[in-house]
Amino acid sequence: MKGILALDADIYMPGHGELQTKADVQERFAAVEARRDEIKLMVSQLSLDLVKQALGENGSAPRYDLSQFPDSTTVVYTEFTKKP
Repeated sequence: MKGILALDADIYMPGHGELQTKADVQERFAAVEARRDEIKLMVSQLSLDLVKQALGENGSAPRYDLSQFPDSTTVVYTEFTKKP
């Protein structure tokens, strides 16, 4: 998202959804960063399932294979728990 914002456009066309203003993209980026920070704080104390529960994710099964297309919380959690 940093690269997208660096384009310094007035209007952005996402792959899905309506056109967005620069402010829309900045707001979304801030929300993603805040969520990432929340996960980072919890990752050393909680399992992935408990992190999702703490974040209010309902746990209903998606209609796609999570092993091929994991949700964003799973991706971030995995980044922070990956051994170097």
